[in-house]
Amino acid sequence: MGGVVANLLGMKQLFLPCAVVLAILPATAGAQQDTAHHRAAYAEINDNQKSYRYVKATLDDEHAEVKIEGWYDGRTLRKILATIPGEHGLGVEEYYLEAGAPLFVYTKYDTRDMQSGKVVAVVEDRYYFRDGALFKWLDHEKKQVAPGSAEFDEGARTVKSDCSLYISALGDAHAPDPGTREPTEEELHEFGVVRKVEDAGYPMLAVDMIFGKGRVEGDFLLNAEAVGVTEADLKAIENGKAVQFYYTADEQNSLQDIRVGGKSLLGEYAPKLHPEWKKITGTLRGAGEETAGDLPDEITVTSGDGATLVFETFIDPAMVAANGKTVTVYYEPRFMHTITYLKLPGE
Repeated sequence: MGGVVANLLGMKQLFLPCAVVLAILPATAGAQQDTAHHRAAYAEINDNQKSYRYVKATLDDEHAEVKIEGWYDGRTLRKILATIPGEHGLGVEEYYLEAGAPLFVYTKYDTRDMQSGKVVAVVEDRYYFRDGALFKWLDHEKKQVAPGSAEFDEGARTVKSDCSLYISALGDAHAPDPGTREPTEEELHEFGVVRKVEDAGYPMLAVDMIFGKGRVEGDFLLNAEAVGVTEADLKAIENGKAVQFYYTADEQNSLQDIRVGGKSLLGEYAPKLHPEWKKITGTLRGAGEETAGDLPDEITVTSGDGATLVFETFIDPAMVAANGKTVTVYYEPRFMHTITYLKLPGE
């Protein structure tokens, strides 16, 4: 999970202390030019913080309860302070926002001696954004992380993802508006950040989301035609603002292999049998024709005692030839999470 706690673990289990409004922004002459606006905004927000409206919330992470504090200028969120308790210290991340997006982010991690409580190590990072994109990152040694590097890109995704979740938790005016329809009884309602989108065979998309107060990372399927979004729409908001979505969770039997007389119908794609897979032997039905479209068809296998299982799969000539015959299907029960509604920012 690419969030606050994941960051802490990735920093050799160093944890943030309380934020101190002192010398957070480096003041070396060479660093002044490209961050002048950031320093001015930082000073303005902290100078006016006492006049802002204060809001607080919590996020229950699997490792700790994250305390979120926000300061609003009217309905505009200007600053977020996230405090994360850790086994060896305390953590804080400060977010300074402009137009609902991070402008400057400061993190400070410390490790404390368990007996004396004294700080034995401190790690600070500073992230600078322009138009919502990270352009400069000074690491704990105040050295620039190379833009375009894998470390740089992952840092940008993590900071933006955490910021969106904090905004959503605080109920910011920039957070998604209520949906245009109510969820059905079968649908679950969540806010989350789109981490990655991949083509799963048109019109299906595989969507990786971080969602919920527990900041869970999960994989979803989405039918682009049914939901009314495109792959480009979702890629445009990857690691951006939190979006509102509904989804269903259905238990399905995932077909892993299908065999006739001990020989797999999957040919060169036949997998090695897994000891935890379940199996059913019986008559194959519903495979009379090859799959014509981009979505899988349903087949059934009925055992001798009358039990029938349904599987979704793409029917090929080998399955057509086996239709009506005795087959053995190896399968794995899985929960299929399918996004049924997603509200894009600005809708």
